[in-house]
Amino acid sequence: MNKLASSSFTLALMVIPLATAFAIEESPLTVFAIGKYANRKTDVAYNNNLNINRKLMISRAEALEITVEGETEDGYDFIIIHDQNKNRVRRLSGTINEKLVVKGDTIYVNFVSDGRTIKDGMVLKIASSSLFSELKSRLTDVTLSVLKEGTGTVYENLSRQLERFKQLQILAQTQPVERIAAQTITELLAVAQAYRQIAAQEETIMNLHQAKLKQMDSLKTETLANLEQVKQEQNKYYKLLSETQAQLNKNHSNVVDQQKELLSIPVYKRILAKLIQQQENWEVLSRYQEQLTLQLQDYSKAVSLLLYFLRINADLYEQTTTVALMQTAQVVELNELTDLSELQKIITRISSKEQDLKTLLEKIQHINFETKETKTN
Repeated sequence: MNKLASSSFTLALMVIPLATAFAIEESPLTVFAIGKYANRKTDVAYNNNLNINRKLMISRAEALEITVEGETEDGYDFIIIHDQNKNRVRRLSGTINEKLVVKGDTIYVNFVSDGRTIKDGMVLKIASSSLFSELKSRLTDVTLSVLKEGTGTVYENLSRQLERFKQLQILAQTQPVERIAAQTITELLAVAQAYRQIAAQEETIMNLHQAKLKQMDSLKTETLANLEQVKQEQNKYYKLLSETQAQLNKNHSNVVDQQKELLSIPVYKRILAKLIQQQENWEVLSRYQEQLTLQLQDYSKAVSLLLYFLRINADLYEQTTTVALMQTAQVVELNELTDLSELQKIITRISSKEQDLKTLLEKIQHINFETKETKTN
C-alpha cells in the first residue's frame, strides 16, 4: 500500500467515528418520564432514593406549555420544575394532572424520591407556546392563588361551625334550659374558639391577597408593553407598505423592481392583518385584566369582612358563655346572639364573587390569535 493510500485509509478511520457520532446525536428532549410511563432511553424506572435532572427545550420558542400527569408518593417524592433562568416554577407531588405555561424555550426538571414507597410515576411533556398564552397562564395562577390559598380551609372549617351552631339553636328550641345549659356552654365555647382560629389567619390571608394584587399590576404592565410592541410593528409595516406603493406608482422602467414591489404589497398586507388581530387580542386581555383586578380587590374586601365578623362574634360568644357560667340556671337565649343570616349574606357574597372570577378566567382563556380577515388599505 502506497503512502497516499495509507494516509487516505488512516483519514477514513478518523472520520468514520466522528461521522457516526454526528449521526446518532439526539434532538433536545421534549418528554421526560418516570416509572410506568418510561419508554425512552432517557427515561428512568421509579425507584427509591432517586435524584434525576433533565433539561427540556424547544429551540427559539417564546414560551413552553408544560403538561404533567401521574402519581408520586404524596409529600415525599417530588417533581420540581425550573424555568430557563433556574427559577423554581412548580413543585408537584401526589396525584398530578397539571398544565402550565412558562416563558422561554427551556425548562429544568428535577425528580426526587425518598427511601420508601413508590407509585406509578409521571410523564412531563412540553410544546411550543406564546408569550400571550404564558401571560394568560400567570393571570390564572394569580387569581386561583387568591381563591385557594388560605380561604379554602376557612370555608371548610366555617361550614362545620355553622352546622354546629344551627344544631345548637334547634336544641335550645326543643329542650328545657336547665337540661342543656352545660352542653350549650361547651358548644358555644367550641364555636367561639373555631371562629377565633379562623380569624387569626386574617393577616396571612390579607398579605397573600396584597402580594397577588401587586403581581396583577406587574402583569398589567407586561400586557401594555406587549401591546405597544405590536403597535410599533404595525407602524413599521404601514410605512413599508406606503413606501412600496409609492414606488410602484412611479413610472420607472426597472421591471425587476416592479415585480419585487408587486410581490411585497400583499405580503405586507397579510402581516398587517395578523398584527391588527394581535392588537385586538392584547386590548381584550387588557380590558379583562382591569375587570379581574377590580373583582379581586372586591373579593379581598369581602373575605376581610368575613374574618372580622368571625373575630367579633368569637368575642360575643365567649362573653355569652361567661354570663352563662355565672348564672348556671339560665343560659342567654341563642336568638339574642348575632343573627346567622348576616354571616350567610357575607358567605353568599363571597361565593358569588368567586363564581364571577371563574367566569372571567374562562373568557380570558378563550382569547386567541386566530387571525380574522382584516382589510388593510
